Amino acid sequence: MRTCRRCCPTTCSRTSSAASRPAASRCVCRAWRAVVDARRLLRAELLPLSPAGIFINFHGYDDVTELFSRPSSSPVSGMRHYLPEAGGRSWGYVRDHCHGLLLVDGAGRDDYHRPLQYVLNPATRRVAPLPLRRPPHVEVNSCEDRYLAYDPADSPHYQVVSVTRFLCKREPSDIFYDRPNYQLDPLVERSEWPPSLYTLHVLSSRTGRWEERSFARQGGAAGTVADMRHSPHEKQNAVYWRGALYVHCQTDFVTR
Repeated sequence: MRTCRRCCPTTCSRTSSAASRPAASRCVCRAWRAVVDARRLLRAELLPLSPAGIFINFHGYDDVTELFSRPSSSPVSGMRHYLPEAGGRSWGYVRDHCHGLLLVDGAGRDDYHRPLQYVLNPATRRVAPLPLRRPPHVEVNSCEDRYLAYDPADSPHYQVVSVTRFLCKREPSDIFYDRPNYQLDPLVERSEWPPSLYTLHVLSSRTGRWEERSFARQGGAAGTVADMRHSPHEKQNAVYWRGALYVHCQTDFVTR
């Protein structure tokens, strides 16, 4: 396992979760935390005690997310018509989730032709749009995957972390090959990944802004940039646990 020394701090910004007041009270002192935990106040306000359903992503002609649930009077809703976009496809597509929050693609596009994204709480129907960020100046034929970092037991605030992902190398025989766009820099392809000083873009809901944060790598590199391109997987999963975000990356290494 490959790790980065720093991890995402748990104190970001204020979120619109219904559990924000109990979660904030829980952080004041040990006595208040004991009261919140003993009476299960945080869990009762955050989510129902039994699952209302499950979101499933379907891949194919058109990526869609559907909620499968039994008929009930639960406040959790899979009809995401309350996203701030008009139109029949304003329900969005779930890109990531963490402790009850969803990272959702909307139907619209930003100035850089990327899907508009929102952080969504299905239990409260509260929505927070992600601010626009200029695409990073990274190597040719790469993109970014975004992950949520949120734990209401520690803080009512959340973060969104952007992680670089390298696309598969295209050969001249590929139908979509475009020489000016797919010629790769040999020096970049031979460079270590992740680098010894790994800079990520992180959105804090406290400030509402994207910021650059540098992380020092522990141990050796997982490989080179060229090695990453041989991994055909798209975005992998991540887990936020005890104040650290663990991301399953290309070539099956994990960053923390």
